[in-house]
Amino acid sequence: MRKVMERLQSLLRRVDALLRKPNVATTLSPDSILLTAPEEGDVWRVGDTVEVSWRVIGVTGHPLDVTLVHGRGRKIEDVAVLAARIPARDLSVRVIVPEVPAGQEYAVALVSSDPTEIRSRRFSISN
Repeated sequence: MRKVMERLQSLLRRVDALLRKPNVATTLSPDSILLTAPEEGDVWRVGDTVEVSWRVIGVTGHPLDVTLVHGRGRKIEDVAVLAARIPARDLSVRVIVPEVPAGQEYAVALVSSDPTEIRSRRFSISN
């Protein structure tokens, strides 16, 4: 199941990249979420307020939990819930970067009950 989700995330990232280009037509399946921020290479500082944003294609009625995760592959661990039960139609939420060890293997996961989990690309957190 995890590999399927990773492939789906990869596909959604490619679709998001295509949507950012002008004059490109793309067909998406209904109820898709594309995470647009944070971006790969971003650096968050502990205590700062940052924005997590996404695009919604279709109708997604399930609320989202925004979670900070750390690691790669099968060693991904939830670190902190940054926001809970955010309506998908809000398209973004501002969160405070929690007190965590500095590192480069962080990502944001959008999790809903339908079940969906979408992860951002890797970014860093500094103290």
